Amino acid sequence: MADMSKTTADKLAFSRAIEEAYAVHGGEVAAKFSQWLFDGGAPRALSVSDLFELVAVRLRESGKKLADADLTHQAELGDDVQPRQDRDAREAELKECLVRSSDMIRGAFGERYSRAVGLETPLAERGDLLVKQARTSAKLLRETKPPEVRRRSASSVNVADEAALLEEAASAVEAAVAAVKKEEVEAQKTLIAREDADAKWATAFTCAGDLLATAATVAGVNGVAERVKTNWRRRSGIADPKNDTDGPPEDTGDPNDPNNPYAPGGPFGPPKT
Repeated sequence: MADMSKTTADKLAFSRAIEEAYAVHGGEVAAKFSQWLFDGGAPRALSVSDLFELVAVRLRESGKKLADADLTHQAELGDDVQPRQDRDAREAELKECLVRSSDMIRGAFGERYSRAVGLETPLAERGDLLVKQARTSAKLLRETKPPEVRRRSASSVNVADEAALLEEAASAVEAAVAAVKKEEVEAQKTLIAREDADAKWATAFTCAGDLLATAATVAGVNGVAERVKTNWRRRSGIADPKNDTDGPPEDTGDPNDPNNPYAPGGPFGPPKT
């Protein structure tokens, strides 16, 4: 089973923090925000608590869809590994086949004939070009008559058989390349689906976080506001610097560097004199 990407997992971690804030502090914030917003009580049709609950539900639903889309995409990427390995193996086999055919034809009929049937050409790197190269040589082997004067090794070389071997190896590469392209198309589809789910999640995330942060600020519950207010880092699944628990910041070693947190006056440095 595929693992969720770290970026999506980090995004959803921030998302869950907002969901938890709604669950724990939503009632308190809603009451105070409602009092400020409606100045005498919310209309019966919709209370702020109802609004908060609806927004939290949308956030939770969009988060689940993002998680599902990401897992589907990660699984699809995992499926690409074997076809690519097969393609690389078939291409290596075709190259070996071309080299072997070149050695045998040159040894049996001379370099001139080997060159005439395309077996002295440098090997292509791209799979599709390699297939074209092998099929061209196979066609020329079938159509170009070998010289009458043969070397001793010529008796063991069958030109038609060499052409057939090249054609067979080329077809194997062609099939393997097609399989990789098919996986790439499928991976592109799941990527588009994930990006669509991510965009919808970002909308719900921003709405839910900033709505509660605004209401919490009005209600004077500033700790909640700070915790759920969204920014570009959180929408991108990146931890805020002050919440980064990976370890202490790096000391650049330059006391005059304004970006060095250990410089005088910095958050980890001595007082500035």
